[in-house]
Amino acid sequence: MRHHFRPVLETAVSVIEAVEDTGKLAGLERALRHITAEAERIAETYADMGTDHACPLLNRVMGNQASDGAYFTRPVAASIAARLTPDAFGSVDWSAPPLWEDYKIVDLACGSGTLLAAMLTDMKRRASEKGASAPQIASLQKLAVEKTVKGLDMNPVSLQLAAAQLTAGNQDIRYRQKGLYLMPYGPQTDNPALVSVGTLELLGQKAIVPRNSEPALTDEPVASQTVWSTDDAELEDAVDAAKNARVVIMNSPFTNRTKMGEKLPKVIQQSLRPRVDDMERALVHSDEALEDFVEKNVLEPLYTALADKCLQETSGVLTMVNPTVALCAPSAPEKRRILAQRYHIHTVLTCHQPGQTNMSQNTSINESIIVAKRHDGPIQPTRFINLDKFPLDDTEFADLHDCLAHCPQGPIPNGCGEASEWPQTESKSATVLRQFGGLLNSRKPPTNTRATRNSPVQKQLACRHRQKASYRVDPSSRQSLELLGVSQY
Repeated sequence: MRHHFRPVLETAVSVIEAVEDTGKLAGLERALRHITAEAERIAETYADMGTDHACPLLNRVMGNQASDGAYFTRPVAASIAARLTPDAFGSVDWSAPPLWEDYKIVDLACGSGTLLAAMLTDMKRRASEKGASAPQIASLQKLAVEKTVKGLDMNPVSLQLAAAQLTAGNQDIRYRQKGLYLMPYGPQTDNPALVSVGTLELLGQKAIVPRNSEPALTDEPVASQTVWSTDDAELEDAVDAAKNARVVIMNSPFTNRTKMGEKLPKVIQQSLRPRVDDMERALVHSDEALEDFVEKNVLEPLYTALADKCLQETSGVLTMVNPTVALCAPSAPEKRRILAQRYHIHTVLTCHQPGQTNMSQNTSINESIIVAKRHDGPIQPTRFINLDKFPLDDTEFADLHDCLAHCPQGPIPNGCGEASEWPQTESKSATVLRQFGGLLNSRKPPTNTRATRNSPVQKQLACRHRQKASYRVDPSSRQSLELLGVSQY
């Protein structure tokens, strides 16, 4: 326990020692008794709460993490993503241990484990619905945490909270066997002149991004350091954890490369951007189709590309919390094309309730949840879920999820919004471009025909228009809407 929660314990001990030095212990004893009683009460039910409720505490302790793009997922949004992800696999027996053994789940930027804890909770719920007993579920949880649930992050405090989330309610889980990995960030310990960029370092590992020869980094005018000709031994465990994932679920960092590491010394911060550029070149050298997919300024596409490399080639599922503009902007057709080519877009969920359009904490960005599945057969319709009201808690979304199961299309019975499907009767690339609000030809807006007006995208926009007479739309979103044929918004 001391090894895994050392920063927490040392801080607590320091506070107690400081109070003891004053000699005024009566107040301290009363406070400790109260804290102990509350901790015991919460511990009895915490494992059944369903999602990560420690993340708001982490936000308060760690302060603003926006410079590194660390926008933590809202607990209810995590529950939504976790429930939608297994839907992509269809009907399976979640009480069977072999399924759990094969169900490797990876979060490449796991933070305090919000999404991983939500996934584990949903898997336990599904196992219970299949008849698994409480001891069997505890055994499945132990199997998952020790063998198949993997989280990577550059923040050690976040990982300690993630460990607590995943092991809650099960004292049989061995902490040292949990699949959480601290990724190197900033100056390297053995050579401070070289810097690392967290999980994105995996893009330089041949086990993740195979390549026949080294990219010609020396031809670039600026290069922070070369990509290793052999894989880094220190990253070996993280590489094994990330590769061949059945599910990658993540809320990837969304920030400008130039803002990385603002809390670090200036000289180190200035080295991070070239290092990310190195990783990008290694990726594109291996997969030239991604050259226009990865943006030169924003980190998020690199994480999406890394997830693509980590997933199983035939049956992997990618679930993302993503800024909606990053998917539907006229400037992002290449991203939509790559996703359309490599995946079946299973579900797109967006909320249009004013003030509730974000899936992440401490941001007002309009975000969507995307569930995409590898495919090798006929493409099925994509499900669009447009929420007029964001669920207040897990119970409300459980009701919503049940409604969706019995009503795949049309108004959702509980009044939360509308679900619709887009039959993919044309080439999947063209269809998914429109699904995300993209344009087949950005210079020629689509005709506002009846078919267009009845599409999920147009219904989504019309619903948003009806609700928001006073809702301000930024110029880039307005331009996108105008190009889509919605002239009055």
